[in-house]
Amino acid sequence: GRWRFEMPEENGRSFLQGEYLEIEKDACLVFTWCHVVEHDDGSHDTTPVSKVIVRFEAEGAATRIMLRHEGIVREEGRAGVGKGWDECLINLNAYVELTA
Repeated sequence: GRWRFEMPEENGRSFLQGEYLEIEKDACLVFTWCHVVEHDDGSHDTTPVSKVIVRFEAEGAATRIMLRHEGIVREEGRAGVGKGWDECLINLNAYVELTA
């Protein structure tokens, strides 16, 4: 299926979107990824489609998450996506610690 994550922007809106390519319960997610910025004037800026692979491995009571984001052409894009994934995983860890 398809997925979409919307984010508010100062001059329009931005969203991430893609399609799940593989779902292996408790083990792996593979999906496409594209960033779209929609401006107030109706125009769009869209990144090329890339691919994300997330693997999960049980380690006792914990889970190791291994993430690979492939196909980002520009260095600026790689840096931005890397920062975003870091923040996402830090927030996930904080949430898990609060709910444990």
